[in-house]
Amino acid sequence: MQRGCSKVVHGVRMFLIDDDLFLRTVSFGGGPATVVALNGWSASWEAWQPTFELLSADVRCISYDTRGCGASRCLADNVTIDHLVDDVFRVLDAHQVDQCVLAGESLGGFVAMHAVVRDPSRFTSLVTVSAPPAVPSAHPLSAAARADYPATVRSFARQCFAGDDSFAHDVDALQAWGASLFLAADPEVAARLFEVCADAPLDPASIAVPTIVVHGEADAVVPVGAAHHLASTIPGARLVVLPGASHAPTVTRAAELAELLRGVTGAAPA
Repeated sequence: MQRGCSKVVHGVRMFLIDDDLFLRTVSFGGGPATVVALNGWSASWEAWQPTFELLSADVRCISYDTRGCGASRCLADNVTIDHLVDDVFRVLDAHQVDQCVLAGESLGGFVAMHAVVRDPSRFTSLVTVSAPPAVPSAHPLSAAARADYPATVRSFARQCFAGDDSFAHDVDALQAWGASLFLAADPEVAARLFEVCADAPLDPASIAVPTIVVHGEADAVVPVGAAHHLASTIPGARLVVLPGASHAPTVTRAAELAELLRGVTGAAPA
């Protein structure tokens, strides 16, 4: 049971504290509509910061560090798909959000799909970004995280931005920043995140909220074919392929993504 949390203030961190969990959340901006965004793999919420900086002018933007990642803490044994989905609703309730647009990037998109299947009444729509329709068992990043987590996330950050020339003039700094978003995570949690998702197959056809599937054309982590599969399987889903974009459009294509999310919420252009 929740023992306490800090007061909700726009732009200020909020910590949700349970017996087995310390969860950092953030809330920015205001407006009648809310976007709650889930980060990819073991990154912190800052993966969404470039998009939030543009979107929060007229939309309330909420995110959080996945349990065991960023500034959030929990025991690795307490990382299961049910716990990950529980946290989505935990954050909604703590921030007093009855309904929202749910967005999820990469592995966070996979968790977001599970959340809308569990209780579609809480979501006006779903936006997946670079999300896989399924997670393979024995994912190579699980073993790599346990063997040498810092080296693994540095390599993974390079993959996340590979092929996208949006920041070609400063790609080394961008990759170093991207790697820093992962380094605070517990390596065992990072390994388990893939494993618990692999053990939780999802039928995209069971998603019953309006959905937009966003994917980078040049994604080197989750090939764009995954997006075509999702969009063709989720009833009524719309596919948006970003030409030349990599696996991290929340960073490299923040303006396009913010405008898309603004349109989904119905907010007036900034």
